[in-house]
Amino acid sequence: MTIDELLQCDAATLERMTNDELTAHFKKYFPITRPELAVKPSANKPTPSVNPALAKGIALLKAHGIEDLPMFSTKLKRTK
Repeated sequence: MTIDELLQCDAATLERMTNDELTAHFKKYFPITRPELAVKPSANKPTPSVNPALAKGIALLKAHGIEDLPMFSTKLKRTK
């Protein structure tokens, strides 16, 4: 691939373009080359959801009188 193919025109054409034409020509590359124009990832963090199989198992253990399960407390929730 040559630079002419990447720019979608040759150097002579670029030199003849005005600043407004150059801005219009390269506008689709601005989100990549200019960090202030880049698309920001959403600030929403994944919400934890309860693992249904583990919750069912813990409920079964609690039904049989086993209440204190610290080893499963961190594993009860998972992120999507």
